[in-house]
Amino acid sequence: MASVRSGNDLMLVGGWVILSDRPPAETITLDYGSLLLLEGSLPVKAFDDWTTRLTTEGRLSLGDLTFQAKGDFETPSWDFDKFMPSDYEHFPVEWGSNFYKFKFASQPSLPPFLPVKSGLPLYPDGTTAWGQWMKIEPGRVDVLGKASLSSS
Repeated sequence: MASVRSGNDLMLVGGWVILSDRPPAETITLDYGSLLLLEGSLPVKAFDDWTTRLTTEGRLSLGDLTFQAKGDFETPSWDFDKFMPSDYEHFPVEWGSNFYKFKFASQPSLPPFLPVKSGLPLYPDGTTAWGQWMKIEPGRVDVLGKASLSSS
């Protein structure tokens, strides 16, 4: 996920979630001040609670952070919006899966530059950082302003 700070709030820019049978791992956060990049996992029951809070309360949590995430699921418009094959080159799914997009009502922008911070990777801007962090090309995959959920 990627999130930007807006005052005291954390506004989600976009991200993806893959339902997997891997054991939960510790949340990793890269905090550039204006941009937070996160990677984490949840047990299945916690994922159920996570999606319930997303759809009913417009917020979600990962690690110790809570994000504003009001919005709604998009209606699929073409085949790759409904099903993602395992060999789709622009999105890192390990197996073919159903694909859902939750579009955020608020559409914050990625920061145009990132400060140099000790211990964090150097990136020229928020878009590059987010794309490399998520292992996608943001211009080729429609996840900006959305949480994309994949499950088999």
